[in-house]
Amino acid sequence: MKRFIRNILGYFYYTLRDINLDTSYYNFLAQKSQCVLLIPNTPLILKRGRSFVF
Repeated sequence: MKRFIRNILGYFYYTLRDINLDTSYYNFLAQKSQCVLLIPNTPLILKRGRSFVF
């Protein structure tokens, strides 16, 4: 669970750092992921309960 929370925090860190990432990159990951959790217009990609490293 701690690892999951750390991944969430890391996701927000990289999102804030690279806020202008191309959305097509997220769409590409979304097609390969099993579930997509949307956080205010920002897709958080999860696969089997673990987030990808952005």
